[in-house]
Parts: sequence; structure tokens; C-alpha cells
Amino acid sequence: MHPRNQNLSRTTGIKVVRFEMIAKDCDIFQKDFQTWGLNPTEGKRHILFLTDTDQKIKEYIILLELNSIEFNYEDITDSVITMTDVDPLLLRAYKYNPKFKTIINEFRSKNLSIDDVLDKVSQFGQSSLDEVELQVLKNI
Repeated sequence: MHPRNQNLSRTTGIKVVRFEMIAKDCDIFQKDFQTWGLNPTEGKRHILFLTDTDQKIKEYIILLELNSIEFNYEDITDSVITMTDVDPLLLRAYKYNPKFKTIINEFRSKNLSIDDVLDKVSQFGQSSLDEVELQVLKNI
């Protein structure tokens, strides 16, 4: 795998980026980053969701490169905002980690537009809306 840069999303501030790599021993301390995902195991596929600013993401990429870790990454912020086509592991963290859910919901409420909500209703029906999207509709 080689680094793959996807254009950063339309939002400012917090980003949700999916990193995929093969875990190996290195000097990267994930506790220095606000992360959710699978814990790395030597030689195993590792998926990490980094939820932070562009600057923090760039720092993480530099650390991976300095440690010669092959990786791919993709900005999935837009899919998280609308909660459509969300990575199953991220969805699991969202459902079962209250702190993560709170952070994501606050982020979504700041970045979700009425057009996003109406597009989701058009595509999936009104029953597909969650509490954040319903709140956006109430604030019209």
C-alpha cells in the first residue's frame, strides 16, 4: 500500500479520516491522537479513524512516513456528516462508544445542511433520519 491522499472535505475544523495500514512496532503513540478503530496487532491489518484537525492529521501522516509504515488514507468526513455509506467499524464505534457518538453528533449538527437532510429523505425516506437530522429539520 502507498499513501493515497483524498481531497479534504468541505468542512473546517474536525475531520474524520480512515487510515488503513499493516501494524508494526514503531515509535508512534496513538494516545497522542484522538482515535477510534481497531487496536494494532503486529503484522495484522489495522484500521484507524482519526478525528481531528487538518494539522493533526498531517502530523500523523508524517509520523507514519518517518516510521516507514505503508498506508492508505481517505477523508470520510462527508459520509460521516450525512451518516450514509459509513464504514462499518466507524458505525460500530458510533453506536457503542458514547464519547465518540457525542463528538460526532456535535460535529454533524454544526456541518449538516438542510439540503443534506432533504437529499437523505429523498433517497432513503423520512424514517431513515436520526436525532441530529430531525433537529436540523426542526430548526428551519
